[in-house]
Amino acid sequence: MSQRSVTQAEQDEIRHAFSLFDTEGTGSISIKELREALDDGTQRSQVILSQLPASSNGGSEDDGRLTEDEFTTLLTQRHDDINNELDDMERIFMMFDKEKKGYIGVSDLKRIAEELGEAMNEAELKEMIDRASAVPGGKVNLEDFSNIMTKKLWA
Repeated sequence: MSQRSVTQAEQDEIRHAFSLFDTEGTGSISIKELREALDDGTQRSQVILSQLPASSNGGSEDDGRLTEDEFTTLLTQRHDDINNELDDMERIFMMFDKEKKGYIGVSDLKRIAEELGEAMNEAELKEMIDRASAVPGGKVNLEDFSNIMTKKLWA
């Protein structure tokens, strides 16, 4: 994996994120605390978690540390497989979100169902949206869409 170029704004965000973990100003952050913070189940976080070094001494209080440079490298590494997968997912999402609103609503699903010759009523479409959306409101964003599309139905 290679490191991708980073904009100044991204560098500032990374520095800020690092400082949130480096509360004592030591110039390093706890790998254990970083693992806990990143354990949100998203695909990007899972890739980053898999790149973290194991604890230096089996998970005791001194569990290993990352410097700001190591933290930056970790967050800016190219993860080509995941980037390609996300690019593909975004392209598929845009097929649903023709108006580029940033979400899929009932009207988008209705259009797709009609294009596919599926007869679905408004209540069925609304239920699909409600089940796919992480937050109430009748909208499915890219992250919701990606989560539902990559969910393993049979484990």
